[in-house]
Amino acid sequence: MELSPTALKYASLCVLCVQNSLLAILMRLSRVGNFPRFNPATAVFVGEALKLATCFVVLFHEFNALKEPQRRKRIGESFRTITNVSELLRVSVPAMLYVVQNNLQYVAVSNLDAPTFQIMYQLKILTTAIFSVVLLRKTVLLTQWGAIVTLMMGVALVQLDGDASSAAKTDQVGQSTTKGLLAVVAACVCSGFAGVYFEKILKGSGSKTTLWERNVQMCFLGLALSGGGLVYNDFESIMSRGFFYGYRPVVWAAIGMSAFGGLLTAVVVKYADNILKAFATSIAVVLSVIMSVFVFDKVPTGQFVIGAILVNGSVYVYGKAPELHKGHLEPILPLTAGKDSMETKHIA
Repeated sequence: MELSPTALKYASLCVLCVQNSLLAILMRLSRVGNFPRFNPATAVFVGEALKLATCFVVLFHEFNALKEPQRRKRIGESFRTITNVSELLRVSVPAMLYVVQNNLQYVAVSNLDAPTFQIMYQLKILTTAIFSVVLLRKTVLLTQWGAIVTLMMGVALVQLDGDASSAAKTDQVGQSTTKGLLAVVAACVCSGFAGVYFEKILKGSGSKTTLWERNVQMCFLGLALSGGGLVYNDFESIMSRGFFYGYRPVVWAAIGMSAFGGLLTAVVVKYADNILKAFATSIAVVLSVIMSVFVFDKVPTGQFVIGAILVNGSVYVYGKAPELHKGHLEPILPLTAGKDSMETKHIA
């Protein structure tokens, strides 16, 4: 039975909400508790390997849909495209930044609770907007600038609430709110620059490289860069403790959710418009707060709730603004939203 477009939209909404909210919870769960601590760099490496394998599976599925001799010709063209040295060098910058971003996310969730991380991470809207203006010469709608200002106000309230909470608690041994906040801000900067830079490459290259071929290039470089970092920084630790030291089911769940989250979004995004995706992000924040009450016994304060409302409202308005100003100015949207998302989406 084929689903209607409306049903597909709401199915996309549910999938995006669950993925976004569960990712923050699972990553936080993987870093807390009296368990052996796994090396986050190994998790990033495994995630890149999973994404690369997934991209190859999709490519081979596309090849199998062709008949000979088109199939053999297409495989040869794809191989030459993926292994093109100049193209690999071009995407090496965003690939490196995505690896850094993924490592910073683990640093952030090790020092921040899931709702705070989820809300702070919405600052990627601000960084994406700034880099889009600088690199792509796009125009931000006045309504969107207002939403960004509101977003920063909400984030500031959440940050101040986090500072007060960390000062009042003494049982969070080894955690630093300041370190977590700096990590999530740095991750947002990496996310914004890498996404816009990747979009600039795709729109300015004029090549016929497909989405999945680009993702294979990015994942291959990400795997090489994260692997090189492991050898350089953690070789002795891995040799003494083992590569999968500290891994448990929740760690694998967090890696899988992170690795396949981008793929999942890329698949369902064509059924959802900008407003729906912004709405999904807002709901995910709310779900993270609710789940944290039961999973981590984290009861939000009034200040946190106000900050969360401001962030959710700003995200929704930011996504809705282009519809309100359709035909006036070209809006800036994160790479996971808008018409170009299916062309520029990377599995970050």
